[in-house]
Amino acid sequence: MVKIKKVILLFVIMLIAAGCTNSGDYSKAEEELQNIFGDDLSIMETEGYTLIDAHVRYDSQGDQVDEARLIYSDIPRVGDLAASEEEIESKEERDRLEYLYGPYEGEEKIRVAVSYFDEVTAPYLDPNESFEVISVGEHDAYVNQTTDRIQIYIPVDDWLYEVVSSEANVSEDELLTYMEMVVN
Repeated sequence: MVKIKKVILLFVIMLIAAGCTNSGDYSKAEEELQNIFGDDLSIMETEGYTLIDAHVRYDSQGDQVDEARLIYSDIPRVGDLAASEEEIESKEERDRLEYLYGPYEGEEKIRVAVSYFDEVTAPYLDPNESFEVISVGEHDAYVNQTTDRIQIYIPVDDWLYEVVSSEANVSEDELLTYMEMVVN
């Protein structure tokens, strides 16, 4: 549990370092993160993007969190929930999720996640994808840039840091700089 606390703290630092403002009302989600991880955490909103979904995923036994994920959209503010309360509850149960914020309507533009690292299922090992290996400080970053998205994965110890962007205004260099602040 100590490792996940450090991961989430780094996760929050990453968001702060990316030029964020705390303009969203994430108090309930922040409280839930504090209850889960036992630290004083804040969810920050990145400039130009609105948080539409913050959730954690539990392991197959439902005992421990094995992923924390934030989803951002380029909408100016949150609107309606993306599904009914019943559909959300069903998805949470089916996928072992706990929504801490949202999910609200909006197209995913940037996804930031920290998950337990499994060498066997690492996304950058997919034979159908072509990843370039770039050094980010002391770590290897696996980068795949296509015409419609940029994926960056950085394994560090037992954790995999991930940022995926389908936003044309965000460059590979900006995302690499963003990720470097997290892992170093």
